[in-house]
Amino acid sequence: VRLQLALPDGLRRFTAVIRERHPSSPPSLELSWPENFQRIQRRDNVRVDATLRIQVCRIRDDDSRGPPLFGVTSDISAGGARIRMGEPIELMTSIELVMIFPDEVEHRCDARVLRRGELTQALTDLRHWMALEFTNITPEVRREMTRLVFDLQREQIRKGVA
Repeated sequence: VRLQLALPDGLRRFTAVIRERHPSSPPSLELSWPENFQRIQRRDNVRVDATLRIQVCRIRDDDSRGPPLFGVTSDISAGGARIRMGEPIELMTSIELVMIFPDEVEHRCDARVLRRGELTQALTDLRHWMALEFTNITPEVRREMTRLVFDLQREQIRKGVA
């Protein structure tokens, strides 16, 4: 049987074998556990695991910026990022995001919180994750983001972790 499984970090596709059929109500199947999962890319932009330091300022209704909050990215793409912070941000909140690239250059853009959750097994205070969509990003910052994503992807392939 070929299946897709939705997990917090994306879709996975795998093949399993039916071990047993249970005719109970409702009927069910017992499947073998797959040895490997194939991650499915559903985005317009390539996303890569990356840990960058970030600063977030909430954008208030009057367009003023709230006090900065600090955290890190979990993954990034030219269209968005997943971040981890010490406190959650409400869904659909507009934020100003400052990302500190590996060369210590700061890149700014506006984003919106699309999804969020809590990592209950987190080993740090950064237990709240938020999936962001970039809403206002300059072509220059998008170009630098794309360059960083492909550089990181090349490095991961070279190391055999991608």
